[in-house]
Amino acid sequence: MQTQEVTAVVCPQCQTRYNAPVVTIINVTQNPELKVPFLQHQLNISRCPRCGLTHPLDIPLLYYDGEKELAFALVPNNLGLTHLDEQKIIGNLTNRLINALPPEQRKGYLFTPKTFLTLDSLIKAVLAADGITEEVLEIQAKRMELFNQFLKAGDQATFQKLVDEHRDELDEHFFELVTAIVIQALQAGDETAAQNLLNFRQAIAAAVEDGQELTAAADRKFGLTSLTPETLLTELQNAATEDEFTALVATARPMLDYTFFQNLTAQIDTARREGEAEKAETLKALRTRILEASARLENEARQKLAQVEQLLDALLKAPDPAQAVRENLQQVDDVLLNVLMARYEEANQTGQQETARKLGELYGLIANALAEMAPPEIRFLDQLLSAPTPDAVRQLLAENRALLTPDFFAFLDSMQEHFRRNNQTSLAERVAQIAQMAEANHKSRKS
Repeated sequence: MQTQEVTAVVCPQCQTRYNAPVVTIINVTQNPELKVPFLQHQLNISRCPRCGLTHPLDIPLLYYDGEKELAFALVPNNLGLTHLDEQKIIGNLTNRLINALPPEQRKGYLFTPKTFLTLDSLIKAVLAADGITEEVLEIQAKRMELFNQFLKAGDQATFQKLVDEHRDELDEHFFELVTAIVIQALQAGDETAAQNLLNFRQAIAAAVEDGQELTAAADRKFGLTSLTPETLLTELQNAATEDEFTALVATARPMLDYTFFQNLTAQIDTARREGEAEKAETLKALRTRILEASARLENEARQKLAQVEQLLDALLKAPDPAQAVRENLQQVDDVLLNVLMARYEEANQTGQQETARKLGELYGLIANALAEMAPPEIRFLDQLLSAPTPDAVRQLLAENRALLTPDFFAFLDSMQEHFRRNNQTSLAERVAQIAQMAEANHKSRKS
């Protein structure tokens, strides 16, 4: 499963600052279950714990599909970033992805992801790569419209009429849509809405043939085995290892509310009254275990955020920030970068220009340091492309002959193909020239 990151959010309605889970790298090769909710705008949705506002988070992200060789970067245009800031963000996301991939998957197209300014435009590009036409998009829009009609059905007669009139449309795709919206509610921490949607899904499933099978298939596709407090309790009881138990608690924390524990306590009391002492003690021990795991996760999250805030403050106050970044680079992770960006956006919005400047400079230092960790062939090609003259290119090739390996030549070939495929002819030609000069250098060394 994809590990969620945490980002600092400022509620646009009440200005409350809180932490929300996000996914910034949509790696559908490794995590195919992310694709459907992403395409249906169901990822990175946040719910304010104070005023209850549910809203999408405008955050940069990278979409990667190794099978189709897609690398798409989203930098929302409403963030007001400079071109340099955009490139730093894209570079950071790209480096994180590349460093997580095995060497054989680090192909040329990854280093220059196509950039989009809106989520809708990126999603359309993904759908186009899947061969999905405008006609299919219209079908999806109609499916969402049907979903809204069901939600607005005020009585059983209207509900049944919709079922009868649209029975053929209540297929696997419809149940996947409803399931994705359930997941959105769970991720936003709105367990009441999630439970209402589950009841709604169950009502439709009961009214159509194979409805239960379709809901189960949707759950499997999204990697979910329990979406109700009742099934969650069973899954927790059946967890084979402590890691699996903790992962279940972490995933289902929005469900672990007062009502959940009230129902569990009622089961314990019922078992005692009916003379099932062993069952009562087992459930009691399970309740204690859930509470301890939940408290441990909450404490770990608080400690992590406190450590990140402390490190970020230390980097900002360091006499030599660049040196401080290099010394602490192993501690730089997604949480720190998300908190940094949240502070940067908040400083810009509140007119704290000096603070925003320092945060922007620190982000640049971190991005540059992370770039230095990129594989040698990437850094070397960047140097070659930045060389002002052909003679400068030849000089770099002569000084770095040890890098002229078969893997590097294969990398150059893949870069040429990528640039041509994206109509970046001038860059493709420059890489071709570099490849020719590198080949000549390589041959002269052999002779």
